[in-house]
Amino acid sequence: MSGLPQSEKDEITSETVHTQPPALPAPIYNGGNRSIPASLDSLTMDNFDTSGGRMPGSPGGISVASRFTDEGRSPIGTIPGSPQLRGRTRGVSGGPARSIMSSTGSAPMSMILHKESVPTHGKTEDDDEYVMFPKPFVSRRLHEPINKTGWEKETKNHWRLMQTLPWVGILIGLLASAFIGWWGWQSVPESTYQLILDENFSAGAIDPTIWNHEVQLNGFGTGNFDWTTTDSRNSYVKDGMLHIVPTLTSDVLGFDAITNGYTVNITGNGCTSESASDCAAVSNSTLGDVLPPVQSARLNTKGHYGINVYGEWPRSGEIDIAEARGNKPDFGLQGRDYVSSTIHWGPSGDLNKYYKTSNVIQQLHGDFSQDFHTYAIEWTPRYIFAYVDSRLRQGLSVKFNKKFWDRGNFDVIDKTNLTIIDNPWDVANATDSTPFDQDFYLILNVAVGGTNAYFADDMPGKPWADKSPTAKSDFWTARNSWYPTWLTEEERGMVVKSVKMYQWLGSERQYF
Repeated sequence: MSGLPQSEKDEITSETVHTQPPALPAPIYNGGNRSIPASLDSLTMDNFDTSGGRMPGSPGGISVASRFTDEGRSPIGTIPGSPQLRGRTRGVSGGPARSIMSSTGSAPMSMILHKESVPTHGKTEDDDEYVMFPKPFVSRRLHEPINKTGWEKETKNHWRLMQTLPWVGILIGLLASAFIGWWGWQSVPESTYQLILDENFSAGAIDPTIWNHEVQLNGFGTGNFDWTTTDSRNSYVKDGMLHIVPTLTSDVLGFDAITNGYTVNITGNGCTSESASDCAAVSNSTLGDVLPPVQSARLNTKGHYGINVYGEWPRSGEIDIAEARGNKPDFGLQGRDYVSSTIHWGPSGDLNKYYKTSNVIQQLHGDFSQDFHTYAIEWTPRYIFAYVDSRLRQGLSVKFNKKFWDRGNFDVIDKTNLTIIDNPWDVANATDSTPFDQDFYLILNVAVGGTNAYFADDMPGKPWADKSPTAKSDFWTARNSWYPTWLTEEERGMVVKSVKMYQWLGSERQYF
């Protein structure tokens, strides 16, 4: 080794092929305690004769196959006194060996030894070669820089894809939303309307060519406790607006007249009903009968705009554009922070199925008495819906896609009186919108009380029961509980700025 040039000492390669290497029965070198058999404990790498592949001093010669790595000390240690080498060498007994070695670094190695006279411990010379460490340690360290060009390109492509996909999804969602909105918009028929009534009360008085006063005593079928009049205290125009205001009947007739010994008969004296019970009333304290304790007003356009065709209420239908209780929002039931819209229909008052076609709109902040609002319906042969202020704030919505007789699921026999129930809408040319296929007239009124369950019996503070024969008297007796809640005339009444009515002329186009 000392005769080699320095360049060859730094890196020596040896390649020799074993022909029939004998095997040793046991390791000649123990890496765990770094011991070596006594016959070899004085060997150093300087004793190797690399030219002949023999280890001088060994009986019969021991050929060596060794692997050297460049990562620190071998797990089996080094031979004492030897230089620290690295490289790779394989030797064969009796054969030449070519070696290139480096003089630096630790020399971990695995050895294949062939011995002719070392004790065999049961092994023979014909056995296969014995490998001291069958699976040598091999470094996985990379010596040269990695070419990351392809990897970086692939990573950038993946990153671009990850950034693009969410935006593609958002774009698809926006396009889908726009299409759905467009499809819904274009599917609505474009209707044409003609303005036929525009009442803004600019004349300073109630116009008799438009409005009629309904005068009755008996509550218009709902058991109201008010007497509707033509008195200017109950209906008038002020500051270009219509006012309908309830007042106490006792202000005109006195308290005693309400409860006993007084008769009111307006038959032939302004009563607008053909029923005698609607035009006359008698107070009798023994029977608990009282006069209507409140006077109010009820205006309509009957005879001017609209007519009954299928019979008396509710056969010909009724459309409540807006209806509200005047109670405060916190009184325990829907008060003036709610507005309901309803259509009434049925073969009789007892069979009115209005509850199937009714809905409410709530004022979440404040109530509807704090400002003016627009209450409207849109009514065509295909549908009817009501809204407040905007079509987006829709309440009642009914499609005319089923006959009302079928919608009501009426019995053939009236179980209350065992009479046959006739279908008032079984007429020629009837449609799914019948009875709401005729001209209607408009009603404006302020009612008080009632026995039709509009004010439920379990409502807190209600002083009467709907089924009580003295409901009206009970209401009047409890006046000290409810009358103080009535504010000034203009605050407790209804104020109307304008009334507009449009005639539907048809749809210019239909969409599938």
